[in-house]
This record gives sequence, structure tokens and C-alpha cells, in this order.
Amino acid sequence: MSNIGPHKKHHKITILTAIWKRPKIVKIFLESYLILKAEVARKYPHIELNLVIVKSGGEKIPSYVTTCDYPNDNLVDKWNNGALACRGSDYVIMLGSDDIIHISYFDQVFHRILNGFEYIYVLDFYFFDTVSKKMLYWAGYEQNNNPNAYQRGAACGAGRVLSKRLMEELNWKPWQSERKIGLDTIMDINLRQLDYSYDGFSLKETNSFAMDIKGPISLTPFGQWGNTVFIDTRPTLKEWFDYKFIRKLLKL
Repeated sequence: MSNIGPHKKHHKITILTAIWKRPKIVKIFLESYLILKAEVARKYPHIELNLVIVKSGGEKIPSYVTTCDYPNDNLVDKWNNGALACRGSDYVIMLGSDDIIHISYFDQVFHRILNGFEYIYVLDFYFFDTVSKKMLYWAGYEQNNNPNAYQRGAACGAGRVLSKRLMEELNWKPWQSERKIGLDTIMDINLRQLDYSYDGFSLKETNSFAMDIKGPISLTPFGQWGNTVFIDTRPTLKEWFDYKFIRKLLKL
């Protein structure tokens, strides 16, 4: 891919998430965003990093966040409502409100943005359980004989990044569907209708980090799913975060 422009070209990048309950995890998410925003400002002064949160109740969100409200009983419409609030962004990063991204993940994403990729995603992920304080590394989807299952090399749900052009092609509603299926599957189906450049990367192979926080009421319970291994919690966290942030994580 050819470079789309000089490193100093202004880019407006927006992180999109949706929240429902779990105020302690949301608080950690917000703190991780501020850490990331400061790092991005230091390393990439020509990037404008913003955060959009879709909420469904009386959650109190700081004023530095763009918010919109939508009932939690229809997640497709809720997430699409948030996507509409991202209009004007050059790229949108989709995260769950329990996903933490490190500047190393952002480095990998921005490198691919500079190289013209319109859809960027990760192939593997790290997980932290607030109950047991254990961590897992998931190496990604495995080859599967089930034609309906995700195959090796498929994008993780968290950390997907779409360009402005793709979002416009999707009318800023990447999850638009009449079918009652999962959000990731809806996006995959919608993207198949378009032509675009894409690239996925492994967090482990690129020495970068992003993590999903699992709690007692997470949509997907913490457990040793296929293609996962337990890893040492404290050494792993110390590699990526400072003492204060780790202490807050361990108190969840």
C-alpha cells in the first residue's frame, strides 16, 4: 500500500463504545482513555483523539466525552446511534466499555492508517478477570470445520477500526440489519458488500497490548476457551501499565 500522506497530516480519530451498568469498570475505561489520549498527544500532536459513549440511563459521564442516550433493549440501534455521533471522524475505533487499549495498539493502528488501510483489526486479545484476578491470552480464532464459525485469521470484535469512507458507505450505521444476529456478524456481512483495503495484526507478534476486563456480569464469562492459555497477571500488567493503574485494576 502506498502512504496516504505525510506523518503530520491531521487525523481525527474517535473511539466509540457503549455502556450499561458496571460503573467501576467504566471508570477504569475512562481513566485508560485519558492515559491513551495523553500518550497520543505526546507522540502524535497532529492527531485529534475523541471518545463517544452511548449510555442508557442516568450514568454520569465526564464533560470531555461526547455522549448520546439510547435504550439498552436494542443493541443494534444503540451502537448505530453512537456511530452516527462519530460523523466527521477520519477513523472510528470500536471498543467495548470493558476494553483497554494501550498506546502500543494505537501505534500499530496508526501505522496502518498511514499506509492507507481502511479496515484495521486485531487477531488475538488479552483478558483480565476481576473475580479471580487471573489473565488469559487468546491467540485468536482457530480453523474450524463448522462453516458458520469464525475461521483462523478472522477479526476480533474489539478493536476494529473503520475509515470515514467505509462509514459513509455504511451510512454511519455499520451494524444495520433486520436479522437478529450478533453485532460482529452484522458488521462482517455489511463489509462484504464493499471494496476496501484491510489489514489485521497480532498483538503478541507486534509486541502491542489490548485487554478485555471480565467481571461477574460480562456478556461472555471468563474461562479458558479454545486457543487460550493462562498467563501471569502481575508481570503482564507491569509490562504495560504503571503501579497506580494496576492497583486500581486489581481492586475491581
